[in-house]
Amino acid sequence: MHTKSFHGVKHSLTKNEMVILKSIALGLDCDTIRLLVEISEYQYQTLCKNIFSKLQVGNSYAAVQYAFKNGLLNQKEYNSEKIKGITLEFATQNIERLESLTAGDHKRNLWEFYDLLLDFTTRLEASYDKNSWVIEK
Repeated sequence: MHTKSFHGVKHSLTKNEMVILKSIALGLDCDTIRLLVEISEYQYQTLCKNIFSKLQVGNSYAAVQYAFKNGLLNQKEYNSEKIKGITLEFATQNIERLESLTAGDHKRNLWEFYDLLLDFTTRLEASYDKNSWVIEK
């Protein structure tokens, strides 16, 4: 359980609530999150309501803003223009692989996407100068 206290309000988010909050912060939509963590729409809505209640916010946008502002989530330092360029180059070179993930077995797609991410990580690590910027893993 993740417990932090801010402004006299105690937040005690469960592991599942933190997974949902982090997924929302990454920009994933509710259907994608539900598919990835294999929960029903009702379970997803219940987890979101619990998060909003504990953080005393009204929606997912406010929850993410609050979580970053108060240290529940740590913002990754992936804003480098160099990383953006490498990402766009990789996506352009692998567009066919990305397009093939739109249909078929979701579990198979997840593993294929995982392989694609591993390839991207390898490309990214090969491209950066460790002295100029740091990537947190």
